[in-house]
Amino acid sequence: MQLRATNVFVTVILSIMLILAGCGGNTEPSGASGATGPEGGLTTSGPPGLTGEAASGTDANGDETGPIEAAAVNPDNEGEHTGGRSGSLSESATEEETANGGQLQVHFIDVGQGQAQLVIGPTGKTMLIDGGNNDMEERIVAYLRDHGVSRVDILIGTHPDADHTGGLDAVVQHFDIGKIYMPRIQSNTKTFESLLLSIQQKGLKVTTAKAGLVLDWEPDVEVNMIAPVGTYDSTNEMSAVVHLRYGDTAFLFTGDAGKQSETDILQSGADVKADVLLVGHHGSSSSTSEAFLEKVAPAYGVIQAGSDNRYGHPHKEVLSRLAEKGVAIYRTDEHGNVVFASDGKHVTVEQNPWTFTPAEAGTAENGKKGGDSGNGKTSPTGGHAGMNGDSGTGGQPASEGPASGVVPVPVPAPSPETGQSGSPDAARELMVTAAIDDETPRQNSKLTVTVKVTDAQGNPVDGAEVTLLLHYKSTDTEYRGQTNASGVAELSFRIGRASKGYTVIGAITVESGEGRGKAAVSFTPQ
Repeated sequence: MQLRATNVFVTVILSIMLILAGCGGNTEPSGASGATGPEGGLTTSGPPGLTGEAASGTDANGDETGPIEAAAVNPDNEGEHTGGRSGSLSESATEEETANGGQLQVHFIDVGQGQAQLVIGPTGKTMLIDGGNNDMEERIVAYLRDHGVSRVDILIGTHPDADHTGGLDAVVQHFDIGKIYMPRIQSNTKTFESLLLSIQQKGLKVTTAKAGLVLDWEPDVEVNMIAPVGTYDSTNEMSAVVHLRYGDTAFLFTGDAGKQSETDILQSGADVKADVLLVGHHGSSSSTSEAFLEKVAPAYGVIQAGSDNRYGHPHKEVLSRLAEKGVAIYRTDEHGNVVFASDGKHVTVEQNPWTFTPAEAGTAENGKKGGDSGNGKTSPTGGHAGMNGDSGTGGQPASEGPASGVVPVPVPAPSPETGQSGSPDAARELMVTAAIDDETPRQNSKLTVTVKVTDAQGNPVDGAEVTLLLHYKSTDTEYRGQTNASGVAELSFRIGRASKGYTVIGAITVESGEGRGKAAVSFTPQ
């Protein structure tokens, strides 16, 4: 009887304590339905951490927002997301840090001829830079899930090209998203439109990616956006470039930024030194200039390119430049996924580097093994599938007769005053004629430019390097080929969704031991 009375007394005391504890304050999560927002209003339903406020011209940090008017990230906690690889991080940072070993991980994901990098911070926060092409959606989503990602705290689309943004719409649809950064440049492709629609449907906004931004991510990791410095017509040059520093180690992510952007970055005085460099534009010769590589001084260089891709990426001169600097080269077309880890003092990677052998690098600009030489085949070195230039097969000699629409532009031979008159090769000019098979093509048409090269005596020039630079409305695309024994090179390409009514100029330059020459063609998509 005494024992029962004691039990009843204890039960009553515990009940009183629980009631008192329940009156101590509001314990409802801020993201719950009906919770008050920062201004006392009710938040709308949607992804955790988002409010129903419409995005305006700037966010709470003064950053410009993109063209999407949708729900904005909570302005009282801009960028300070609590989600990590497995959700909330605020209550258990120590557990997350232990779970991730306090390491920073950088995953260069094999997405074929595209780019995608997943960065997992020491406390578990995540950042995804680009998402590969459309056909890589399932792979990128599966890769994130396989690595425990349920939330992407920062999502960066470096520029609108399909091989960088194609998989991002699926990421937006399948994961909780924090903040999104993209440069202020538009694209009329369905791929880019799909990404913007996914962002809008999720009630998110876009913050303009530009030089000078400091991204609020991990407490012990500095993330600085150092490009685009200015405004460029080329989507590649508008690429967002991110410099990440963790302790004594650093990583540099360059997107498809070209030499103009690299020059502007260096002139801006931004810190570019990094242990690991994502080699720009899949290893194209349009990026990774000597001066830029000298300043970055990386120990490791990662090239994200597809096996036997049509662009010949990576190009020989870039591989040579990296090898000459003693940079350990890693390639997703050779290694698959490449994962680096940093403890803040040292950077480690499990795979052995790829060995560059100059004899295997092909000819001219082509980084493929056994590159095409002297057969009139096309070796495009820029542009992206689905954008402004799919390469064709080419390779067949053209007719010897004159072609319609020919625009010959010979380069004058150097005068004796130049000091080069003693060189017989330099004293000879080349006659270059060029024709395009359709001057008013429909969008997505395949076109062929036929280039005929002869010397001053009218003899065909064999093995001349031919470069065709197409000046589209929003980007430049470059193709390269080589003349055959008949002095002819055919360069075929697909124009994609090129702007209707906009006349595209194709500047042609030719170089060989016989001399140099120029020509031009044009077409206007209908």
